[in-house]
Amino acid sequence: MTPSGNPNQIGGQQQNNQILHNMSRVNKEIGIHQNRLATGKKINSAEDDVAGFVISHTLQARSRGLATAMNNVGDARVSLSVAESGATDVLGILETMKTKAIQAANDTLSEADREAINNDISALAEEIDDVVDSTTLNDIALLSGAEISVQSGAETTDAESVEVSSGDHHSSDLGVSDVDVSSSEDAGAALASIESAIATVQSTVASLGANQTRFAHKENNLSQAITHTEAARSKIEDADFAKEKIEEMKEKIKQDTTNAVNAQSQLSAQNVLNLL
Repeated sequence: MTPSGNPNQIGGQQQNNQILHNMSRVNKEIGIHQNRLATGKKINSAEDDVAGFVISHTLQARSRGLATAMNNVGDARVSLSVAESGATDVLGILETMKTKAIQAANDTLSEADREAINNDISALAEEIDDVVDSTTLNDIALLSGAEISVQSGAETTDAESVEVSSGDHHSSDLGVSDVDVSSSEDAGAALASIESAIATVQSTVASLGANQTRFAHKENNLSQAITHTEAARSKIEDADFAKEKIEEMKEKIKQDTTNAVNAQSQLSAQNVLNLL
């Protein structure tokens, strides 16, 4: 038993269905490539690539975490820099005090001279306190035994504490608030106290410099980690514009060819009907 209908009509319908299927597929592919070109990504949803979508978002989250950690390290470096500036000022004041103590150790000075030097030293001790009190950042007294915690990486284990200053640096804590140079002997004792204070502050300045250098290296390492993480994410997620453009052009050629075949098919069918 043969199928009902004109064989030519049945064959023509099958051909039209195939043409429509091809056109639908080609249009879908063109849409995919145009979307990738518009967004700059070859993975725009989990549907495109489940594993790639998850991995790229994990890498993106890590990259953001590393960037935030790098900002934290930069803030810590600023804190250390402010502390170093204050400590350097204190060191300069102590060196001036030392000069005056050496001057007072000379027996040729008059009582009035020694009193004037004592007043100068007392004023310098007060200046040390002013510098220490003003060396703050976000209400943290950086030269009063401060310690800061820094989240220096993307993992919870990357938190670390940094000692900004070991002990208080006010004149009384440095042992120079009540130095007296009323005699050459007193001046000698004052000189010893001032030299001890200088050694303490020098140690603080050296420690601050070392920590700044360490954080500078950490910033550089974080920057490189961000670059490598972004490169890995980009390789998985980002579109290759040249490749996507070529694929789009190839699909458009197929689209034009399919349209031409469809038009030719319609013309041939019309010719047959005209002959009939």
